Amino acid sequence: MNISVTVTSYFGTNCYMLENESAAVVIDPGEITPELMLFAKENNEKRQKAILLTHCHFDHIAGINELKKVFNADVFISAADAEGLNNPNINVSRYLTGNSFSLTADKQLNDGDVLTFGKDRITVLMTPGHTKGSACFIMGDVIFSGDTLFKMNIGRYDLPTANAKELLMSLKRIKNLSGDYTVYSGHGDVTTLEFERQNNFYLKD
Repeated sequence: MNISVTVTSYFGTNCYMLENESAAVVIDPGEITPELMLFAKENNEKRQKAILLTHCHFDHIAGINELKKVFNADVFISAADAEGLNNPNINVSRYLTGNSFSLTADKQLNDGDVLTFGKDRITVLMTPGHTKGSACFIMGDVIFSGDTLFKMNIGRYDLPTANAKELLMSLKRIKNLSGDYTVYSGHGDVTTLEFERQNNFYLKD
């Protein structure tokens, strides 16, 4: 799949837009940007479409309702974060904005699930810690890591359903993946797993 990114004006959340000849996928639409709106309109006639969420936090989901008006796609989130998607206290919309935002996913995901989009496959890797249902999406030699792993940093673990010990275990699971990957995270610059193994304090031996 071709991968492009648009960054929200608030919170600097990365939203990834993936497309091939027959499918289009949006990962973590935290805001409707001009780039995302154009992508949605240009790809709405694709045979397969999906909106994938790495976790339930507001800055990764706030654009979904508007996006679905022009991009007729199901919303996928891990089963463990489905409740948080519906709960403004867990998805921290009240904390971040003072307003409540809730949403119901169309489909729930579990560890090891594989989603097929034409010739491309996306595998769900559960990585709890930032939230209890945080997940990474692996596509070939690419990882969409959400807020679990950043370049030279990791996600925070002081928000509802977060757990520091689980996050460290999830980071170890990512570190122990075989080979190298390009890592597209929820905030900040692209990196590689091997660079993080060598330089990220939380992944070093």
